[in-house]
Amino acid sequence: MLITICAVLCLTWFIWFSRGLSRRKVTALDLPRYRNRYPLGLDGLYRFYRSLYDDTFYETMQSLYSEYGHTFNLRALGIDFYFTDDPENIKAMLATQYDDFGKGPAFNAAFYPFLGDGIFNADKIVWQSARHLLRPLFARERISHLDFFERHFQLLLNHIPDGETVDLLGLFMRLALDIITEYLTGDSVGSLKNDENEFAVVFDAVQLTTARRASLGRLYFLASTVGYRKNLDKLEDFLKPYIEESIKLGRGSNNDNSYHFTAALCEYTTDHKVIRDQIMSLLLAGRDTTATALSWTFYELARSQPIWTLLRNEVSKLRGQKPTFDNLKSMKYLQAVISETLRLYPSVPHNVRASMKETTLPRGGGPDGNEPVICPKGTTINFTIHTMHTREDLWGPDASIFRPERWLNSSTSTSWIYLPFK
Repeated sequence: MLITICAVLCLTWFIWFSRGLSRRKVTALDLPRYRNRYPLGLDGLYRFYRSLYDDTFYETMQSLYSEYGHTFNLRALGIDFYFTDDPENIKAMLATQYDDFGKGPAFNAAFYPFLGDGIFNADKIVWQSARHLLRPLFARERISHLDFFERHFQLLLNHIPDGETVDLLGLFMRLALDIITEYLTGDSVGSLKNDENEFAVVFDAVQLTTARRASLGRLYFLASTVGYRKNLDKLEDFLKPYIEESIKLGRGSNNDNSYHFTAALCEYTTDHKVIRDQIMSLLLAGRDTTATALSWTFYELARSQPIWTLLRNEVSKLRGQKPTFDNLKSMKYLQAVISETLRLYPSVPHNVRASMKETTLPRGGGPDGNEPVICPKGTTINFTIHTMHTREDLWGPDASIFRPERWLNSSTSTSWIYLPFK
């Protein structure tokens, strides 16, 4: 009898296991795969990385999603790289299956020399700890003081000549850097006062090398250079005195009249590395996102006189007065213009996650692309916010057109199809 029971259990387990393997094989095979022409998939890998260097990434990804569907697999050097711009898959990675996915060891290693354990290079418990630490520092009363913005804006105006063409992106980069460094340390680097500001040059170089390290995935170390380490040391030298001074002053030294982030952070921790890592993360997040959003906004405004006029009419209600935090929140058309800018030109157009264990994505497999897809542990999943933001099946036939009015319709649902900062 015992032998019979064991035999039945073994047979049942074998059937279940066989079906599991069969399911996995079918699902994996059903995921559309990039058609490589050369051994080891080197041509697909080259096409992807080449697009990062020649500024054709959006067009390349749009073409690939059009050819293979909204989730596909690029296999190169024996490694599977998944790509998706399906909102259900992105939702799974960032929310509903959050514990199954993370930035992963390759991402962390690529960014570690620059960001350390900062919030934008952290997973799970480390990320939650960083978020808990930083959240109080971005309460409304902490960020609603706008006076120092005005000072830097007036410096910006000195660089804009009347009746001449000007590179706004370069100026906005300098403006954002001056603002974020003053907010973080209490002392601006003053790049608008000095065209050859060393900090700005070094910061650009560090960002570029870090981005190249990240794009190489597990081969991130190939992008490291002696100059990279030297430039990181220069950034450290800039931040070190501010951190040490804030720690020396101790907890409770910060007040509303002399607020800066480093001093406020010292109210919660005096660990030099923790403070350093969070400041580096916010330097990275605070400059390019602001500068590119402003640049693209003015690019679109310059192409549409009606939109410019509507926005100007709303802003003119201030009658030349400096806006308050509440004024900015009440400007609905301004908010619509900014939202539309971030839709067409998201601050984080492409991102990556890795499966922390064997799991699935909800869509991409099967003949119609609506079946789940197996993700073995360690699979890299690239997700493209930029192309998702311009899908006509999600946004309508005018998805590629700059139209702020779409945001004035309160019935429009953008849940998980609008993720400009993810």
